[in-house]
Amino acid sequence: MALKRYFRVEGSSEGTVKEAKEFLQRPCTKIVSWDTYITWAVRFLYIVITVMTFIHRELLQIWINQLWAYLLTSWIFNCVYFETWSTVISYIVAFLFPWLMNQFSCFKKYRIDPSMKWKSYSLVFYLKETVFYVTPLMILDTFLVKKYYNVDPREWELRRQLWIQHTRALPRDPPSLAGIIGCIVSAFLVYDLVFFFVHFCVHKNAWLYKHVHADHHNHPHFQVEVTNQLSLFERMTLVLSANESLKIFNSHPLTRAIFVPLFVGWLIENHSGFDVPWTLDKIIPLGLVGGSRAHSRHHCHGNRNYQPFFTYIDSFILNPRGSETESLHKK
Repeated sequence: MALKRYFRVEGSSEGTVKEAKEFLQRPCTKIVSWDTYITWAVRFLYIVITVMTFIHRELLQIWINQLWAYLLTSWIFNCVYFETWSTVISYIVAFLFPWLMNQFSCFKKYRIDPSMKWKSYSLVFYLKETVFYVTPLMILDTFLVKKYYNVDPREWELRRQLWIQHTRALPRDPPSLAGIIGCIVSAFLVYDLVFFFVHFCVHKNAWLYKHVHADHHNHPHFQVEVTNQLSLFERMTLVLSANESLKIFNSHPLTRAIFVPLFVGWLIENHSGFDVPWTLDKIIPLGLVGGSRAHSRHHCHGNRNYQPFFTYIDSFILNPRGSETESLHKK
C-alpha cells in the first residue's frame, strides 16, 4: 500500500523499490488530501464571517430592524402555523443536499457506508410522513396561545377567549444581533443536554427501547430518511424540548425562525450517511461536535454518541464500552 502511494504521488510507474524506500524514509513528506484544504477554507470563511459580523454589527442591526418591521406585516409570519410550515420546508430543502450528493459519483467517497444504496420512496410515502408529522403540531398551534417574551399579557388574555387561534401575538420590538446569536447557541446547548438524558434513558431501559426507540435504529442502510423515522413520543419530545430550550432564554420569534432551519439541517446532516469535509464536526476543533460519522456509529452500535450535536458528555461521563446498550441492539 505504501509503495502504491509512492508511485501515485511521484507520478511514475517505473520507480524502483530502493527509490520507494528512500521516499518513505523522508521525515518531511506528508500527503495532504484535498479534503483538508476544503476544511481549512471553510474554517477560514467562518472566521471571516465572524469578524465581519462584529465589525458591521450596527449595520446588521439596522437590517434586522427593517426585516422585523416587514415580518410584522406578513400574514404568513403572523399565522399560528408558521413555525410548523417552516419546519417542513426546512426539512425538504435540507433533504435535497444528501439526495443530490447521492446522484453524483464524485461524492461516493464521502459515504460512511460504501455499500449504501439509496432507497427511493414514493410521493405517497412522503405525503403520509408529512401529515403524520404536522397533524399533532398543527392541532397544538390551533388551540394553544403562543406566548412570546415582551408581549403585553393582556394580548394573551384576549386570545384565550378564542377557541381557535389564527394569528400569533408578536412583540413590536426587534431582537438584537447579540440576542439572536446568544439565544441560538444557548438553545442548541440546552437541547443537546436535555436530549442526551432522554436518549440515554430510552437506550438503557429495555422496555422503552423496544416500544419507543427501536424503530429509529431499524434500517438496512443509514440514510437521510432515518431522521424522521420516529415514534409519536419521539417526535413530540424532539419538538417540545427544542421549543422549551428556546423559551428558557426568552427567544424572540425572529430568533426562533432562524433556529428552525439550522436545527433541522443539523439533524438531517447527522443522518445523511455522508461524511463531508465542510461540516461543523470538521470546522470546530478538539472534537467538540459529533457529526454524521459519530451518529452513524451510534446507530450501528448504540453504546455511545447519545448527544445529537456535541460530544462533551459522551467524552467525559460515559463508559466507552457501553456494553449494556449494545445488548439492547442485539435484542
